[in-house]
Amino acid sequence: MVENIETVVLCANSKSKLIIEICEGYIKNWILFPFNGVEKILTEYNWFSKIIRKIDELNVEKEKINVEYIESLEIKREGAHVLMNTVIDHVTNTGISIGTVFITFSILIILFILYKYTKYFSFLKRRLRILRRALNKYNKNNLDLIGTIDFEYKNSVDDRYIIAYS
Repeated sequence: MVENIETVVLCANSKSKLIIEICEGYIKNWILFPFNGVEKILTEYNWFSKIIRKIDELNVEKEKINVEYIESLEIKREGAHVLMNTVIDHVTNTGISIGTVFITFSILIILFILYKYTKYFSFLKRRLRILRRALNKYNKNNLDLIGTIDFEYKNSVDDRYIIAYS
């Protein structure tokens, strides 16, 4: 068995050396005569003209597909134009208006429930009381400016300072 492995290795080495020699020969020939191989391919197989012919055929097919696609788009566009003329304009916005009305009423219902049946209204009540006091205070201070200077107090009571005039 060991002898078989040695013979396989020797065969592989001799074949690899042969391949390396052939490659080196190609390299030397390419350096000395670089256009011999290419010229042979171009003239013998005529592959360049085949490629150009294939590209031309593909371009013709592509143009046919483009023309068909453009025609189908024009047909679809004409159909869409006919459909657009049949739509009634005032019907399209009903969804938005119904949604707005629904949201408004739902917010009002939630506020009513909070007002009547929960303790959160007591918080709102306190805030409203504070706001009313502040507004009344500012209102009382500004009432003095609105009145005339010639105003005389005769048998009246000034509520602000609890002073009676006679």
